[in-house]
Amino acid sequence: MRSTVHFSKAILHPALNVEKMSKGIPLTDADRAPWLAAIHARLLDSFTRGECLIVGCSALKQSYRTVLADGIPITWVYLKGPAALIRSRLQHRTGHYMKANMLASQFEALEEPSDALVVDVSESPDAVVERILSELRSRTRGASANRSGR
Repeated sequence: MRSTVHFSKAILHPALNVEKMSKGIPLTDADRAPWLAAIHARLLDSFTRGECLIVGCSALKQSYRTVLADGIPITWVYLKGPAALIRSRLQHRTGHYMKANMLASQFEALEEPSDALVVDVSESPDAVVERILSELRSRTRGASANRSGR
């Protein structure tokens, strides 16, 4: 079976959200609602088409993850790391609206998921991706073995 991989970068935040974050203003739950709805719509569309989709987003609270997963089987991957490391990476990132000075508000809002693959981001991005792929492949093989009665 051949897989086709497509990469697409879509900013699903409304323009007002991007403007707020560009000015260092943290978003409220009300600000995030249309963004979560847009992500869910993309997830649902891909699921309906039988496609796999990888979404990178903060989904800081359990209530956000509940909205995103409504009616869709999702494997959560929690990229976990120390604030100092993440702040350093944010400070060296260019051209993004989410500024490093907003990191504290992200950690304050964070409700760590209890049902996610937890991956330490202290390694290089390539190593992190490889760890995620390896774990997901392992889980897929395990699920296939369970279905076949092994």
